Amino acid sequence: MAARTVLSGPSSLRTHLKSRVSSLRRSPCLIVASDLPSEEQSAAAAAARAPPPANIRSFRHVLSDDVNRAGFTASMELGLRTVNCTVTGAYPTWDDVGGGIDMARRVGATTVLGVGAGAAVDCAKAVASALREQGSNGGGSSSNGGGSSDDSVELILAPSTLGGTMAAMSSSPLLLSTAEEALLPPYLACPSERGATPADFGPVGATVCLDGDGMAFLEASHRGGGGDGGGGDGDRSNMEMAMAMATPVDAALASLTVCVESSILLAETMPSSTRSGDCGDDDNTKVMHTLLEGARSNAMATLDAYTCRRGIDGNSHGAAAAAATEEQKVAHLHAAASVAHAAQLLRYGDPIIDRRRRSISIALCSSLLPRYFPHGHALTFMASLLPGLCESLCTGGNGSKSVRIGEQEIRDVRQWSNEITHEFEVPKLVTMAEGTPDVDTLMKRVDSISSLMGCEEVGGYDLVEAVLHRSLNR
Repeated sequence: MAARTVLSGPSSLRTHLKSRVSSLRRSPCLIVASDLPSEEQSAAAAAARAPPPANIRSFRHVLSDDVNRAGFTASMELGLRTVNCTVTGAYPTWDDVGGGIDMARRVGATTVLGVGAGAAVDCAKAVASALREQGSNGGGSSSNGGGSSDDSVELILAPSTLGGTMAAMSSSPLLLSTAEEALLPPYLACPSERGATPADFGPVGATVCLDGDGMAFLEASHRGGGGDGGGGDGDRSNMEMAMAMATPVDAALASLTVCVESSILLAETMPSSTRSGDCGDDDNTKVMHTLLEGARSNAMATLDAYTCRRGIDGNSHGAAAAAATEEQKVAHLHAAASVAHAAQLLRYGDPIIDRRRRSISIALCSSLLPRYFPHGHALTFMASLLPGLCESLCTGGNGSKSVRIGEQEIRDVRQWSNEITHEFEVPKLVTMAEGTPDVDTLMKRVDSISSLMGCEEVGGYDLVEAVLHRSLNR
């Protein structure tokens, strides 16, 4: 995986840009940002349905403010020459990436700043990767020819959401392929006539600025929208809207899903390390153990914080209210940290970086989410897999499965999962689905995308199918 330099804390993006302002002023900066509907568009849409709940409106406002603040800091405060490229969809497409590449090359931009939600961050990663490879190859396939040297393109990522944090810290960007209706690496999502290969979109190092105070977090004790299913169309649309965003609890559960599947991969490659707790001398194994512990401990801290906060939200005043607010901020930071660690454990099936191995959650999410589960978010989708994954690992034999996640040895992963999830409303795949997809159809889709990428899933086909079956029927 390409190196990530992580800067955290309030105003981390401003601090980083200011520290490099002399260098950044030498050439234009391409800002790839999330584009939210305008107030007029939102008002028009609201006229056709019930207005979004306060928590969703707050989430959107904070996200919009963070994106606007980044642009203001770069262009107005620091005087950088900026050009803007916006991503409006839930996922970036090749049109977004190609437009960013052409714009950057027209103005000679050598800095790419990705800010906002996951779609904008993934788009920025793909743009920077293409610019570097085209520059080092003397031009590549851009319509204007020419190019910068490989080392001259700098990538800076400032995620504004939990999904953006996962995109910023993961190894590979995913684009929506309109032909396949799936999330694919850029070399497969771009038009076939380009004849792209994985080498055309190599890994790119980046500086990631994580500002927990400026990020948008969706707070929801439940998904809203009618509860018992008796709400009207407006309630239903609000519920689907909420499912398309991830709460801190969703992020924590998704991180634990990644931890469990990554422990399977670690057991396959280094069986002794998972039994004894000895990381051995292999650097990659040590890194995995460190990331596993970071993801697990921060995820559990997030869940513990939300368990403790129950019963006091909205009912506390004065010092108690201030303490509750501070506890919420701490939970947000733990959620972001859990996602940041878990993202680095994900395997995308890349032939070089991942040795053609693909995480279960990525296999299912990238193959199925856009077409069959359009009302879900990547993190809510991953969170929904945790009970089914742990249950599937415990089938056969004595009905229990021991796994090691970082510093914790879990004797029975199914019992561990049940103890965690019974406290929270775990997202369900059926609530994200369009229609009633069956397992056979879905697995054919997963198998088709695996064949297209030439990769195989961690744990094998049978485990992936069992996870999907149990998750759909939970």
